[in-house]
Amino acid sequence: MGGPRAHSRSADDDGENFPGDNTNNAHSRKESTRRQRIEAEQRRRDELREAYAELKDVLPAKLSQKSTKIDLLKRGDLSLSFSLTQLV
Repeated sequence: MGGPRAHSRSADDDGENFPGDNTNNAHSRKESTRRQRIEAEQRRRDELREAYAELKDVLPAKLSQKSTKIDLLKRGDLSLSFSLTQLV
């Protein structure tokens, strides 16, 4: 039994091999990886969007209604710098 050519089977190996199976599995893995990366990027963007919204809420209001993200970060830097000088 199990000489040098013994083959260990995986749990989902039913012993049937069809042409193109490897191609389909590779495509399926690539698609799964692609979806995971897209979802991770969407989560990253959502977290960044939420962080900007939180920063905007804690900073003093600006006279103009709309600010760019760069303006928001600059205001945050100025506000933090001002707060730190008040502590000294």
